[in-house]
Amino acid sequence: MPTLKEIRLKHYISRKRLALAAEVSESTIIRMEEGKKHVTDEVATKIVAALSNVTGEKFTASDIDGINLYNPMRDRSYAIKKTEEEVA
Repeated sequence: MPTLKEIRLKHYISRKRLALAAEVSESTIIRMEEGKKHVTDEVATKIVAALSNVTGEKFTASDIDGINLYNPMRDRSYAIKKTEEEVA
């Protein structure tokens, strides 16, 4: 399964062009490609739809490797644990 970056580069799409098409910041695209950003379903849907529109191919989030979706339960418990460690 290809990554977002691999698909983007295969179709000669710049990060800026994809970000504009998806109506997200370029830094969001960069962090997603680096695996450093968890995104909401809404943002993932916007990026996948923009990628589909720009390339002319139909993509879904499950077609793209490395899209880290935000999980409120997992990410909330991680944030709470991190805060408790900082206090201690």
